[in-house]
Amino acid sequence: MFKKLNSKILLVVVLVLGGLLVLSEFTGKKERSFASELIAVDTAQLTTLEIDFPRESVSVLLQRNGTIWQVESDGKQYQADQQMIKRLLSAYVLMKPDRVAATSSEKWHAFEVGDSTAVSVTLKADKKVLGKVYYGKLAFSQPAGNQQMMRQQQPDVKTFVRVDGDERVYAVEGFLKSSYQPDINAYRNKQLLQLNQAEISSIRFEGSRNFNLQKQETSWTLGDLEVDSAFMVTYLRNLSRQNSSNFVDQALVSGKAFTEKLTISGSNFNPVEVSAWVVSDTLIGHVIHSSQNKDGYFEGVKNDLYKKLFPSQEAFLGVQVD
Repeated sequence: MFKKLNSKILLVVVLVLGGLLVLSEFTGKKERSFASELIAVDTAQLTTLEIDFPRESVSVLLQRNGTIWQVESDGKQYQADQQMIKRLLSAYVLMKPDRVAATSSEKWHAFEVGDSTAVSVTLKADKKVLGKVYYGKLAFSQPAGNQQMMRQQQPDVKTFVRVDGDERVYAVEGFLKSSYQPDINAYRNKQLLQLNQAEISSIRFEGSRNFNLQKQETSWTLGDLEVDSAFMVTYLRNLSRQNSSNFVDQALVSGKAFTEKLTISGSNFNPVEVSAWVVSDTLIGHVIHSSQNKDGYFEGVKNDLYKKLFPSQEAFLGVQVD
């Protein structure tokens, strides 16, 4: 009797396990019919990103030289914004497909992922191609919920993407295509000055006016006169971190002597020079250049850059000048 009972129990167990196995075949394994990542690359191996914009007939090359990335386009080469390049590369690690939007090349045009419509990025390690990604149109949708919640929430943004060798089009979260711009200046190093203001101890002005600012224990002096403390706080803040995206061509000042120059000295950093040239173009006013960014020449009028870096001697003393 016990043998018959044990046989029945064993048969039931086998049938249950078999049913669970069949169920998993139809549910678990087929729940996602595409890979969890679009392209598998080791970003540490990447040396080159070739970016093509077919609609603008423009190509931009990002290339690593040692540990420093350079950007090149139309025969011009500059140091790139290193943090921006890191963000571009990290996107390939985080880029996960949300869903399949199309399964054949017939739909490429609709999603703007064709050869003549997409922004394409070829990823290389030296001369070896590791992959190529085509970025197409964006799609916006509002998260589900009541009207008040919908107004407070950010819209859901997807970029349609395909990978070379795969006809399928995927929807991927984020403004991925917008990360790539045909203007070379978008990738350039925009840093003009980056200093620890607590380490600055001396600032020397040369050119059309000549004077020195010296840090004392609790104040700054200009010769024998004490500098306006409130003005100096603002000025040191401007010196410690100053960026600009308003690039100008170096040829505007090549071979010309600077109109004004300031030299910033202190502890734990080499002296930094900031030069200014007066130019005839009144929309530029001055061209500004810092020794911390050898490739960067910037407009002086935009965002009052010249005024922030080269105030008058009277301004340091708290004297109002018309």
